[in-house]
Amino acid sequence: MALLFRKIHLEKVLKGEKTQTRRVSKPKVKPGSTYRLRKGYNPISELIEIEEVFQQKLGEITPEDVLKEGFNSFEEFIQEWESIYEEFEPDKKIWVIKFRLTGKQDLANNKY
Repeated sequence: MALLFRKIHLEKVLKGEKTQTRRVSKPKVKPGSTYRLRKGYNPISELIEIEEVFQQKLGEITPEDVLKEGFNSFEEFIQEWESIYEEFEPDKKIWVIKFRLTGKQDLANNKY
């Protein structure tokens, strides 16, 4: 299992600009586990390690979290959220996944 990212978000992950993501559904990832990133349905060599998974209200996102999401402002984050999920509901419980880019693995040794 892996987290899927839109192309622009994947680029931010690979640059180290995005180290958190928020989802409306409970993710099928576990803290301490390592997952291969994918470009569409194709695996790439970069790996991420899940550091933390927890729930919070969408409106509880902090300015620091917005930066870790890869955005420069709260308004920019809301605009992207609405483009994916249609509306920003501050009281909606969502899932937060904190992760770090850990490096690469040879695709021939594909165990993830």
